[in-house]
Amino acid sequence: MSVFSSEPVRPPGHWGRQQGSFRTAFAEMAEGLPRYQVFYRWWEVEEVKAGSTSMHLAANVLATFSLRKRGQRLHPPGFHVALYDYAAPTGAAPQLVFEVAAEAIRHQPEMGEGMLYGEPAPNGTLVLVTGGVAIWPVYHPRVPFKGCPTR
Repeated sequence: MSVFSSEPVRPPGHWGRQQGSFRTAFAEMAEGLPRYQVFYRWWEVEEVKAGSTSMHLAANVLATFSLRKRGQRLHPPGFHVALYDYAAPTGAAPQLVFEVAAEAIRHQPEMGEGMLYGEPAPNGTLVLVTGGVAIWPVYHPRVPFKGCPTR
């Protein structure tokens, strides 16, 4: 049985404030928070360069605006962490994805085991701890998007 939920726990606009409160709670008493052993994998999404034609650029702008208007985001360039059930087999799809700051993840192994504290769900307040390092999301966790790596 998976520890992850596919149902959002709050609207994305409320995540930042709640994540700040969670960060304080984690600093005060991490052991009292819900925690789950997970497998993680991080990767970098390269910036996509716009085509040379103005038509291609206009299509990209319209697509981005349309997604944001519906509350969705394209996967922006930067560092991302995919989370998997601990016992998931090789080739399994991730259950949750979040963006992280480059300096938070760059010196960690590209994949491995970790402890997830908090809410393992879209828009959940959480932190991944691996190798004694806390890896905090910079944007709310969400369901996996096209192009996420498998385990």
